[in-house]
Amino acid sequence: ADGMAAARELTAAPDRFAGIMLDLTTPTLAGAEVLREIRALRPAARVLIMSGFSEADVLHRLRGLGKVILLNKPFTLATMLAKVGEALAR
Repeated sequence: ADGMAAARELTAAPDRFAGIMLDLTTPTLAGAEVLREIRALRPAARVLIMSGFSEADVLHRLRGLGKVILLNKPFTLATMLAKVGEALAR
């Protein structure tokens, strides 16, 4: 539902998730902050970040938070599935 809910879900069961799909701009807790929480719990987590911002801007915002796969908005189902596959293959 929002960034706080995502952080709570991950904190409650960090090993339940094979990968994490996260929007960069989420209500209540920004995507970068959620990613910071994710990295604290699971440093090697596979993370796909969705954003309408440029790739350079996203990577700048997430600097120091580990490798992520970027899914630029808007996207097609085929593009999303390819990026999910890329994230899970890491």
